[in-house]
Amino acid sequence: LYGGVIHVYGGTPPASADAAVTPSELLGTITTDGNLFIPVYDPHSAGLAVQFAPPVSLINVGTWILRAEQSGLATWFRWRWSYEDPLTASTYYPRLDGSIGTDFDLLVLPTQTLELGYTYPIDSFLLTLQDTV
Repeated sequence: LYGGVIHVYGGTPPASADAAVTPSELLGTITTDGNLFIPVYDPHSAGLAVQFAPPVSLINVGTWILRAEQSGLATWFRWRWSYEDPLTASTYYPRLDGSIGTDFDLLVLPTQTLELGYTYPIDSFLLTLQDTV
């Protein structure tokens, strides 16, 4: 997922990251510095970077900005890779889904109510990996 972007959605999340999304529920995209993301080529260096934080976490690198593409209540996100992804049902594409909130969710935003054209800084993103063994 390194170099990919996070799409922010409203509505009910799909059952898994392998399921399709409803394009009309896309509220915005999180990129580096709020830059425009173009898959594969990424001429604006918009893809997101993370770094390892021992013992089992990843934290954001650089300034992550959510740019609202429509107004609505943000409820979940999908982190997708830097190559093309049609966001249809597939087990091929690397993706990670998670909940959005203002407290104890995977992605915490300053507000869940997004307004078209506004930008929202992501102060921090911390993903902790669970040991499944």
